Amino acid sequence: MENYIKTAIRYAEGKMSGGDFEIEQASEPELWPWLQSLLTEEMKTDPKHEFWNICHSRSALEANNFRVKATALTFGYGFFGNMHDIVSSLVKTVYPDIKIKTPPSYTKYDFMYEIGMDYVGGKEADIIVQDILDKLPSDLKKSERKREAKNELRKAFPITKRKPLWVQEPEWPVSNGKPLKFISQTKDGEKVCYEFYDEANDCKTIIEQLL
Repeated sequence: MENYIKTAIRYAEGKMSGGDFEIEQASEPELWPWLQSLLTEEMKTDPKHEFWNICHSRSALEANNFRVKATALTFGYGFFGNMHDIVSSLVKTVYPDIKIKTPPSYTKYDFMYEIGMDYVGGKEADIIVQDILDKLPSDLKKSERKREAKNELRKAFPITKRKPLWVQEPEWPVSNGKPLKFISQTKDGEKVCYEFYDEANDCKTIIEQLL
């Protein structure tokens, strides 16, 4: 078995941290092309394919034109979460008997990913997020903490209908200490535009990111 495959399996089984995997993948040039080859055209075109029962990062992959490496290494709250989800899910298509486990060094980023709020982030937004998490009662059970955190973050970072699917790291705009409301996103060639609304000043803010 090739070393890069062993690396992917160890990471999928939770025997390697996200940070260590990030270091290892940089010296394994065959790793990402191999993982990319496992994402078939059928998986890409069929959102009901059984693969998506294991992998929960379809939206992120779709936003990046199903480029595995680009999506897995996208920074933001979902960085290690998305990376492990994508890598482990693809590895399991070839080695179905492996036991997928969360890697060590559980972080705030993993927590945000688990509660489905990894689309929130940015220089000022991170400060607000941390403040919300710090104010949660310390005696909450894990499930209660997740539920309460999600509720509070949803209130603080409002969306009109759908959450933003960032193609790079999240850049949620903030005005006078208050996050703007996400309206929609549009794609124009290699550029994705994210529209936010500032209710206090009755104006829109557009964030642009390149694929």
